Amino acid sequence: MKKYQFNAVFFLLGTQAVTTNAWDAAQGEPEHQLLTTTEVEQLTTLGHEIGAHSMTHADFTKLDPDAVYQEMWQSKINLQNLLGQDVISFAYPYGYYNDTVKTIAQQASYKFAVATDTGGLTIEDDHYAIFRVNIMPRDKHFEIWKKTRTWYRPRYWRKRGK
Repeated sequence: MKKYQFNAVFFLLGTQAVTTNAWDAAQGEPEHQLLTTTEVEQLTTLGHEIGAHSMTHADFTKLDPDAVYQEMWQSKINLQNLLGQDVISFAYPYGYYNDTVKTIAQQASYKFAVATDTGGLTIEDDHYAIFRVNIMPRDKHFEIWKKTRTWYRPRYWRKRGK
């Protein structure tokens, strides 16, 4: 990314207590180590943005609204304390959200939130349901290129029955 002067948003949990993506491993995906504090600091030094991704990676559509708010707010506060800068974006765990979860993201002072597999084709469509390109460790050059093309999004949705 540095070579081609690309910047990205990295969505992180608001706690260092969770060290792997155990939620993916439970669904058959490979388990990977999450970023360390040093790695996060390096990303911000390189100009990348850090967004919040909750505290526990729970499915917010199955939680009480107060619990959702606490997850969103605490994640934001912890990351801001770590980085010394405002955290303005949120990625819904698993990409799952509903109208209540979107409202809570606004109440937690996020400027926008992203999903996966759903959301508008442009950021202007809905600031709290932005289509996020989910890049996985197994994705190679062609998959990344394809996933980042706007023409591919409607096809992507059809393939997943959206």
